Amino acid sequence: MVLNVDDNTLTNPGKAGYGGLIRNFEGKFQFAFYGSVGLSNILHAGIHALMIEIKFCREAGHKKLICFSDCLNVMHLVSKEVSRLHHYVNLLEPI
Repeated sequence: MVLNVDDNTLTNPGKAGYGGLIRNFEGKFQFAFYGSVGLSNILHAGIHALMIEIKFCREAGHKKLICFSDCLNVMHLVSKEVSRLHHYVNLLEPI
């Protein structure tokens, strides 16, 4: 499965939202979603979006995932071990 996520804020910090879509290995659309994290920042929105997609795919039984995000910080936080003192560690579920 291929995951694409995007996040946005009106100001940073400000009203933050996210969206994403999931495609299969042939590139065919499978699922899309969007939401809001309220007043926050773009990093929070990006982590939230990616974790929702990963959780959805795992619950559907998909184990091989390719993730795309325009936020390198999000990808680093999700793919590497994060200090338990990091501000957003509670959003990062073990994958």
